[in-house]
Parts: sequence; C-alpha cells; structure tokens
Amino acid sequence: MRMLSIVLLLAVVCPLSFAQDAPAASRSTQNNPRPFPYQHPLRLPDGSELKSRREALAARMGTGVALLLSPEKPSDVGLMRYRPDSNVYYFTGVETDPVALVLVAKDGRIADEKLFLPPDSASYALWNGKRTTAGPEAAAAAGLQADQVVTMSAPRGRPGTNFTALEEAISAGLKATGGPLFLDHVSRGSRPKAGSFDPRTSTREESVRDHFVEKQKDLKVQGLGNLAGTVRSIKSPYEIEMIQAAIDASGDGVCVMMANARPGLYEFEFMGMALGAFFERGSSGTAYAPICASGPNACVLHYDENRRRTVEGDLVLCDVGAEFGRYAADITRTFPVSGKFSDEQKRVYSTVLAAQAAAAAALKPGVSLNDLHGAAIKVIREAGFDPFRVLPHGVSHHVGLDVHDPGDQRMVPGMVITIEPGIYMQKEGFGVRIEDIYLVTADGNRCLSAQIPKTVEAVEALCGRVAR
Repeated sequence: MRMLSIVLLLAVVCPLSFAQDAPAASRSTQNNPRPFPYQHPLRLPDGSELKSRREALAARMGTGVALLLSPEKPSDVGLMRYRPDSNVYYFTGVETDPVALVLVAKDGRIADEKLFLPPDSASYALWNGKRTTAGPEAAAAAGLQADQVVTMSAPRGRPGTNFTALEEAISAGLKATGGPLFLDHVSRGSRPKAGSFDPRTSTREESVRDHFVEKQKDLKVQGLGNLAGTVRSIKSPYEIEMIQAAIDASGDGVCVMMANARPGLYEFEFMGMALGAFFERGSSGTAYAPICASGPNACVLHYDENRRRTVEGDLVLCDVGAEFGRYAADITRTFPVSGKFSDEQKRVYSTVLAAQAAAAAALKPGVSLNDLHGAAIKVIREAGFDPFRVLPHGVSHHVGLDVHDPGDQRMVPGMVITIEPGIYMQKEGFGVRIEDIYLVTADGNRCLSAQIPKTVEAVEALCGRVAR
C-alpha cells in the first residue's frame, strides 16, 4: 500500500514539476520572451502625485468643501476582495475603510485638507492584516503634514467609530468658505432621518447632506463626480505605466487563448486560460467579468455565462481585462476556434478591423468620442452593413481606475480610451468585436495594445498553434 501511494504521488508531482521547469517560450505567446514568471513592478502613487491630484481638484472646485467617503465594507467581504471607491483611492491612495477626505478650497487653491483614517486594531490585523492608520508614515504617503491625518477613534463605552472630528472639519470648512458642499455619489434614493450624522450607513453621502442641510437651510450641495472625473481623465506617467501592465497581462491571456484554440473546448476553458495568464503576470485580478462568447453568444453584448461548448467553424469573442495596481485594461479579440475564418467571417472581421483603423486615424486632441463613432460607422455602412442593426453600442470609452472611467467627450493629451467597433450577425449566429486601448498624445495617439495580434493573417497563424 505504501509503495502504491508513492507511485501515485510521483504520477501527480512529476507532470507538475515538468510544467514548472518547462521553458517560458512553451507557455508564452509574446514575440518578446520574458522570464517566467514575469511581473511588472507594482508600486503605489507617491505623495507628491497624490498632492497634485488634490490641487487639480481644488482648481476645478474654486471655493467650497469637498468630502470623499470610502464605501462601507460588505458583511460578506471575506468572500471577495474589498475594492475602495475609485475617487477616494485616486485622491488619497488609501484602500481600506473607513476613510474620509475633507478638502477645503478657496479661489482654486487648497486652503485646508484633512485625511481621516481608522484606529489601529490588533483584532482587525488578526483577521485582515495591517491597514493604513494615522501616523507620519500615512501622512508622507498621502503627501500631507502629520497634523493633517486624523484618527477616527472609538469613543469609550460605545462600539463603532467617532465621526465628531470629521463633522467639525466639514463645519469649519463651510464656515471659512461659505460653501458649497461638494459630495460624491449623492443619489435620490432613501435617506437616513434628517439631522442624523452617521457616515457608517450605506447612504453615507446622503447622511452628510441631510445633516448639514438641516443645520444650515441655505447650504448649497453640489455633485463632485464631474469635477473629479475631469481630473481623473488626464493620466499621469505612473497611471499609464499601471494601465500598460494591465494591458500586457491581458494580451498574454488573449494570446494563450488563441494559441490553444480548438473545437470542443468550453467557453469557461478559454476564460480559465486568460485568468491564469493574468495572475502569471502579477495581476491583482480582473477589471470586470470576462466575456468568452462563442457562436451566437457573441451577439449578447454583456454575455458572461461562459458555459457553451465550441464546435467546428465557431468564432470566439473574448472581451477580457486584467487589473494592475487598481488600474484596468479592456481588450477584445475575436478568433476562429478551428484556426481559419470562413469567407463571410473574414468579410465581417475585416470590416470591423477597418472601422477601428478609421476611428484610430481620427483620434487626436480636439475630437470627440462621437467623432470616433462616426468614423467607424462610415466604414461599416460603406461595406454594405446597416450600422443601426449590426452595431448597437458606442465604440469608445475612457479607461483608468474603472474600466469605464469618467472623462470628457472632447479629447485632450493624456486621456486613455478604447476603440471597440463590432458587427453582430444575429441570423448568421456569430459576432465580431475588436478592442484596443489608445493614449491621446499631443500630435495624435499611440496604441498601447498594438502588440496583441489582430490582423487576419496574424490571428490565423496563432490560433491552434499549441495543438499543431
């Protein structure tokens, strides 16, 4: 029995060991081989960059008080990775909860700012690990002075966190500036009782709004989202570095899927290949639920079931994006599971590729996202397709901390966007979408995902390479 156990153990371990020792080229499809595993350096934004982001927000505000609050951790956070609010993270660099930033602006400059962080807790650290708490280290990381970082301490005799200092900071800022109070994510849904102040509730911004409006009837409350979104739409070199890392991981995933393509694979097997490549690259996860849609499923724009088994002649549309340093990628490729496009598939694919090229050629400072959409539609129409029937979505959106990042319609250098035209042939049972990420430059644009194969010849050469 012992000898049998050893034999079985070797049967399991040896193939795994061989796989780990296999040369990188056998598992990598990039033209530029890298050591396996390959990791981009993951680093956080430094304090000076965070400070400049807040200065840009103050310039957009003019005069008033901005409050940014982290979202409450869900009760089942153990089942998922906690994701901080993108605006909170963008302006503070802090990923935990609770976090609050009070930014007081006067005539377009920062008059005062305070970052509120949770208290140190041995119990929290035991279950979740160490989190960012108030102190010189946190102040330096955020680009603040030590006295500008405040602990939200738990009051004696009561559980929870004391938000009195946060309320006082907001009140002082409103008194100094006369308002308005800028709040993020203020909806029109149900609210806590007027006059209460408990940012721990699920409607934190509304709790703040109702509390201060009750105290100051003439207080003006404005949305912060558009102001913050305009600041976030211009990417720094650090942000472009993180987005590029996410793109590279996504590109590896796409190439692995193509190289291993063959009829009979399930959609979830393609998804597994992509996820494996993401994590080989040191990715922190996916930017959104992967779409691996074969045959008619490609005509469902946000398809995510990924359960169908592919058959001979299918096209597989894979829309996947890794996340790196909280920054997202968004890449789509469509490829033939059998290794060759049919004549009709090739006609549709070539049209989508030409539509993307036309939109990319039009991308430069001053043009709008609508202009890019128009350039793509023109090509699709001239190829004999009705764009209103075959292309039901826009062809561009901003990318950054969110896969659909906020940003203005009009292009400015430093913006990062996708171009993703598609043609969906409902009756024929297949769809094609091609999506890349572009950086707007002073004299045009640069495709950040140009290394991922997409011509008919390159895709056919790569598809099924492992099986050949």
